[in-house]
Amino acid sequence: MRVAMIIARFYPVQSGSEIQCRTLSGSLIKNNIETFVLTQRLPQQTPLQQIGGIHVHRVGLPLLNKVGSFFFIIYGILWLLRRRGKFEILHANLASSPAILAAMAAKLTGKPAILKIGGSRGSGDVATSVATWYGKLKLAFIRKNISAFVCPSNEIKDELLREKFPANKIVVIPNCVDTARFTPCESNCKILIRQKFGLPQDAVIINYTGRFEPGKGVETLLESWRRFEKNNPTARHLLIIVGSGSLESHLKTQSAGLRCVRFMGQQEATADLFRASDVFVLPSFGEGLSGALLEAMACGLACIVTRIGGNIDVVTDGRTGILYEPGKPDELCAAIERMIGDQSLRRQLGQNARSFAEQKTSVENITQRYMELYKNVWNLRLV
Repeated sequence: MRVAMIIARFYPVQSGSEIQCRTLSGSLIKNNIETFVLTQRLPQQTPLQQIGGIHVHRVGLPLLNKVGSFFFIIYGILWLLRRRGKFEILHANLASSPAILAAMAAKLTGKPAILKIGGSRGSGDVATSVATWYGKLKLAFIRKNISAFVCPSNEIKDELLREKFPANKIVVIPNCVDTARFTPCESNCKILIRQKFGLPQDAVIINYTGRFEPGKGVETLLESWRRFEKNNPTARHLLIIVGSGSLESHLKTQSAGLRCVRFMGQQEATADLFRASDVFVLPSFGEGLSGALLEAMACGLACIVTRIGGNIDVVTDGRTGILYEPGKPDELCAAIERMIGDQSLRRQLGQNARSFAEQKTSVENITQRYMELYKNVWNLRLV
């Protein structure tokens, strides 16, 4: 079995979809599934690269706009047609240009295509598509020409069903996490990592890792922390905020006057920062299934997350974390205070979270599920 993995952006771009695509592609190759990545050419990128053992082909014009996306589709189809003997499965990521490219290539080559849907609620693939006439046409086209739709969460599955996608074409496969890279940390290891980043040894550290964009709920987190500091004026526990995005200056302004908040910037060493922390918070208003959440769980962190999307598929309230309603700073503040005040609760939730990640979302487990899906859609083509 040979797989053409199609995605609009790839490394060095490293948001959730790109990280998932790279992790899965590398794991497929380790399992003797020939896999290459087809992606849009970016400025100053060569047409062919090898990244972590993955052959990456970049096509189209290096334009970061709709014109660039259009030419990615055209060049991508021509590229795949010339190499139709090099793959059996088309695997597109996100219902944007890769979905159109894969659906058209499937129609022209007779090869089956699967599409992984991204995001949920207002910012997800489905909601943003049905909001425009063009998006509705796109959904109709891919509904007809894609063989299977992968949903990282049950909420996304429900969104597809509401748009009349066939239930027998929909499969729920969660995102994966590298449980060998993201591992819990012993106390002596945590001391060294905190020294490395200049973090206090005696504080409970709350961690947010993610993008600073609308809908991510970081404003709610900062408001909750403001209330925590007001309720606990002598506490010296620390909130670290890891990442970057368009709201960065706004969030830093909002944090003015807070004693114990530290913006860490964009970091490669996210695993170490998880290990240095005690609690992970995901305050999003909409998620498919957060890769950062799975990484935090794999590192054995107690997690506080909103009751939305993929969060409720992986976090059971009181067992693998704490759930709260999005946009409710009082609820989040209470959950933070509970976590900080109960070390045994943090330890138990973290251990349960690690076990869940190993058993349900490890890269090995998810790779096997995709391999089974590839086999099924290929066999259906032969019927």
